[in-house]
Amino acid sequence: MSTVPPNDRDEAAPRPMTTRPRDGLSGLLEPMILTWRLFWDGRVGVLPKLIPLAAVVYLLSPFDFMPELVLPFVGLIDDVGVVLLAMNGFVALCPPGVVQAHRQQLGYASSAGADRDADVVDGYAEPIDDR
Repeated sequence: MSTVPPNDRDEAAPRPMTTRPRDGLSGLLEPMILTWRLFWDGRVGVLPKLIPLAAVVYLLSPFDFMPELVLPFVGLIDDVGVVLLAMNGFVALCPPGVVQAHRQQLGYASSAGADRDADVVDGYAEPIDDR
């Protein structure tokens, strides 16, 4: 005879969503806000901070991979690509704990899987005797 321990989660209401969905404008602003906050955080070293600075210098410099004068729309795509690449590279080089702390403060989901409790399935196992 097996007894199953009571599960206090059976009757509990579903957990509220703790992170905001990444869609629309918020999905575009998240990397910018995170980069800004990490850039001014003293726990981030000087070398990673050179990446967003280099992207700003590129945007302000007269040199351009694809000038806007030749193909206006295509000329903006390379600028956006450089900025996105710089932001992602900068965040990747920042200390993971600092990035996670800023993401939690902002209410963003962590890309490193910091919210692992959402993927946990609670259960009970009992050995079976096949004699």
